[in-house]
Amino acid sequence: MTSNIPLVQLLGEQLLQHSTDESAGTNNYIATSRLHGKIIGLYFSGHWCPPSRSFTPKLVEAFKSIYNNVKDKFDIVFLSWDRDQNAFDHYYQEMPWKALPFSDRTRERTLREKFNVTGIPCLIVLSSTCEILTSEGVAEVNTNGADAIRRWSQGKTPRSEIV
Repeated sequence: MTSNIPLVQLLGEQLLQHSTDESAGTNNYIATSRLHGKIIGLYFSGHWCPPSRSFTPKLVEAFKSIYNNVKDKFDIVFLSWDRDQNAFDHYYQEMPWKALPFSDRTRERTLREKFNVTGIPCLIVLSSTCEILTSEGVAEVNTNGADAIRRWSQGKTPRSEIV
């Protein structure tokens, strides 16, 4: 479906990333191209949505528990369904991964339509060539936790055999 579309074309030139100085509580922009070659989870979520607020801590826990093993192969990008910048800022503080800037609403809507996202939370996992590995990321993390992320980082879908 989205085979070989450059990640920059999908997500734009820059993404947000938390500052390495955690005490500062600020975000920096990074070049989207730094994610080139990685498996990417597109996490559509919004703070106002109870299922999203329930799932986000599970995803954070799974991601943090395996991050050191997959950081060169896998990352997540948050695509906010929040209603304003303040809600986005508050919610994003809970997340250890990258984010599409809240101001890029047009791109978020385009991605929502491209990947047929009709409800949240939704986690679409893309291969390094931007092909969909799974559109059932939420269910897979709920069932398998960090093991789902480990499989995705190896380019495996839920039906793939684990060697």
